[in-house]
Amino acid sequence: MPHNISRMLAAVLCLFCLTFVACNPKDRDKSTDETEAVTDGTVYEYSAKGKVLSAITYEGGEEAGRIEYDYWPSGNVKNITFLEKNEMIESWNFIYGDDDFTVRRRVRCYTEDALPCSDIYDYDEKGNLQKMSTYENDVYCGSYQYTYNTDGETTYSCQTDANDDIINYTEYTFYEDGTTQAGYYYEYGSLSRYWINTYKNGEIASVTFYDSKDNLMSRTEYTYNSDGKVSKMLFHDASGEVVGYMESLYNEAGVHYKDIYYENGQPVYGYNYTEEGISTYFEY
Repeated sequence: MPHNISRMLAAVLCLFCLTFVACNPKDRDKSTDETEAVTDGTVYEYSAKGKVLSAITYEGGEEAGRIEYDYWPSGNVKNITFLEKNEMIESWNFIYGDDDFTVRRRVRCYTEDALPCSDIYDYDEKGNLQKMSTYENDVYCGSYQYTYNTDGETTYSCQTDANDDIINYTEYTFYEDGTTQAGYYYEYGSLSRYWINTYKNGEIASVTFYDSKDNLMSRTEYTYNSDGKVSKMLFHDASGEVVGYMESLYNEAGVHYKDIYYENGQPVYGYNYTEEGISTYFEY
């Protein structure tokens, strides 16, 4: 994804999450004059019902990119389109279930290596992702598939090729209380690596990774904020040294909207999230 649109998303998708929780009436009254006066930053256009219609990011007084939103009559997001210089960079389309709430399908369209690509996400009636199919130039390339237990925990996942032959798969085991104990990752039928989870006060405390010969590879530790949500993940190498960390950010409503990865105290990359489940990668 071009750097301009990536940097724009860092600001835009953050507020998009906030918008769907609570809209500020003052923001709805932004005038054309205010929009024209912006030199750096993002300007938002809202519908009469407070739904964000567009988000335009300016750099040096010129439009650097824009995101446009459309909605189903129910009010749920229908599609989100990312544009740069009036050219579509990426789009997301949403289809909901009979309850008009649970997303049953998401379609992502984008261009990679000058070829049109699409990812189709299919969900079960509970909203769990069942399959993500990838296409390049309308040709099926393979998929990622998931199965769940009655508690909604993933029990098995796999990646397939264009012939739907399994490339790799992961099997999960569980503690007696139903929490995930471990994951065992296989490539072409052979164990490649595995990881073991530990918990504290019902929350995941660490994940330790091993290779197929039980050699320690790395370990991830989790810390939590006062609301009981993950605030930071510390990444240790095999020697125990911290090689980086991921900081998780939440808005005033407690919605997780961004992760930022740091090395040597400096931000390296991150992810923005929307309430519709879209994650967008960006770099610093």
